[in-house]
Amino acid sequence: MGRQKGLKAAEVRWDDGPNATVGSGDILRQLEELSRQPGAVACNQGDAQKALAAAAQRFDVVYQLPFLAHAAMEPMNCTVHLRKDRCDLWMGTQAPTLTQALVAELTGLPKDAIKIHNHLLGGGFGRRLEADGTLLAVRIAQHVEGPVKVIWSREEDIQHDMYRPAYYDRLSPGLMKAESRWHGSTASRVPRC
Repeated sequence: MGRQKGLKAAEVRWDDGPNATVGSGDILRQLEELSRQPGAVACNQGDAQKALAAAAQRFDVVYQLPFLAHAAMEPMNCTVHLRKDRCDLWMGTQAPTLTQALVAELTGLPKDAIKIHNHLLGGGFGRRLEADGTLLAVRIAQHVEGPVKVIWSREEDIQHDMYRPAYYDRLSPGLMKAESRWHGSTASRVPRC
């Protein structure tokens, strides 16, 4: 409880930088404008323009998602016991090998001296791919003798989450008239690039 009071009492002054006035609406408008520009071609097979012009039915659809916090089900947390020759970590992670390598780099210990006790966890939704909370706990443990447990509040996690990027995709598929007869395998009609 004391920690929460301390955080609330801190007078933090932020420099919001050159993007201080950029909002989600601005980003959405920029993505919408960019979606109308020619994009990278991953596969060029056949004549798409001709096929779309001959389509019996055409759809113009947009799929979009805003920036999203992962909002993991359990609080982000990590318990660390750092000793001179080894480091034990108890937490839920979706990337234990990466986390082990990052902790080894931070502590200077060899990877085989870093033991991750990975918990079964509920929905991490990609949030537990990042090791930011674990590395914070290890940094604190470097200044303390004995185990250290760090738990992020929901507010802290939402504030410091590695947000999923905004997404905007414009698609214009076309449907051909159904053929009366088909004499080939489905696989032969799938373009290969």
